[in-house]
Order: sequence, then structure tokens, then C-alpha cells
Amino acid sequence: MADALTTRGIHVTQMEQLPEVLPTVDPALGTLVHAQLARHGADVLAGTTVRQVSRADPGQDGRLQVTAVTADGTPVIRAADLVLVVAGENALGGTREFAGSLGTQVVKIFSHAAARTGLRDHEATAAGYDPVTVSAEADDHKAYYPGSHRIVMRVTGDRTTGQLLGMQLYGHRHAEIAKRIDIAATAIHHAMTIDAVSDLDLSYTPALGSPWEAVQMGTRAWLRETSRR
Repeated sequence: MADALTTRGIHVTQMEQLPEVLPTVDPALGTLVHAQLARHGADVLAGTTVRQVSRADPGQDGRLQVTAVTADGTPVIRAADLVLVVAGENALGGTREFAGSLGTQVVKIFSHAAARTGLRDHEATAAGYDPVTVSAEADDHKAYYPGSHRIVMRVTGDRTTGQLLGMQLYGHRHAEIAKRIDIAATAIHHAMTIDAVSDLDLSYTPALGSPWEAVQMGTRAWLRETSRR
């Protein structure tokens, strides 16, 4: 919504209670999302908890007033014409039960996109795994073919079994981020090892990919890194 409203010429202030925006990915990728929002004019206030939304003074044309506080206790007061809050069905009186998921997600941030699926390092530890998370980068297609984009990755696997537990991606919106996170989600759903991901027969042509698909380059980087530990 920050993307959509800013594109329409509306000034946006985004408040996030946790230390970084898009807290469903690791801070290293969240920082990239934060910078992308700021680059396009959004005012991003991380570590800021909203306490109250109320009507402002009558003399201010009926605008809303958002009262918040930062992590160190500093008060933040902002006037607004619109306050948007992403409320779940049950918060509005529904009774839907959650069936469980891998948490697969992709969001567009202006010209870029961020995605994740499965467990992050601390989530895997809490679930009883012995996780290792490795950072990697790869081009979305062969770099000698014009128009390639770099993809930043975080790959999480179990140290003992080599099972793929989670993946996070950040890159240009034309880098097929959604397609690539779905590869990882499918692999995790079927409890594949990270090494087995290398055996997937994935499509290749220089204009659209590489002989080693970008996701496979990330899993190969995980294998190289863990073999040295």
C-alpha cells in the first residue's frame, strides 16, 4: 500500500513496531526494503508503536491524529487524512481457523520485490532444527545477455540433515522473484534436501535464466559454505 499510495502522489508515513519494515524477512533484506521505500519518498518509522488514532482538533479540517512512541520512549504525533491498518478476518468478528502454511510471501516495493518462504534462522531454532543461514547473490539470467538483474538471497538449511528449511529473496521486479520463491516453497513442501534442489530440471535460456537456476546457485552456495564449517 505504501507503494501504491506513493505512486498516486500521496505522501506516506509507514510505522512499524518492530526494528525493521517487512519483519517477515531478515533485517539484511528488510534494510533493502526500507531503503527502497525511502528512495521513493515514503517516510519510514521503524521501531515505532502506534498507541492511538483519534480525531484531530476541529480546526484542522477533521484530520486524524496518530499518536505513537519509539523504542526509546520518544513520543511521535502525526496528522493524517487516512490511516490504513492490515486487520485479519477474525479481528473483524470472523471464526476462521488457520490451517498452517510455509509463510510464502512476495511483495512489490516500487521497482523491486522481496519474498520469503519457510523458516528463518531463529524460527528454525525454535522448531528444534540446527539451522545454518547463508547469504548469496546471483543474476536472474546470464549477465552477458542485456537486462540482467542481481538477486540477493538468504538460504536456511538444517546442519545435520541438509534439509532446506527456508529462503528469502530480494531483487528487481522483473527478476521473476515470485517464480523463484515458489521453487523453494515447493522444495520445502516436499522436504527436499538442499543438495537435491540441484537435481531439479529447471528451464534455461540465456535471456531468462542460467544453466544453474538462481535458486540453485543459492543452494550451491549453502553447500559450499557448510562444507567449510
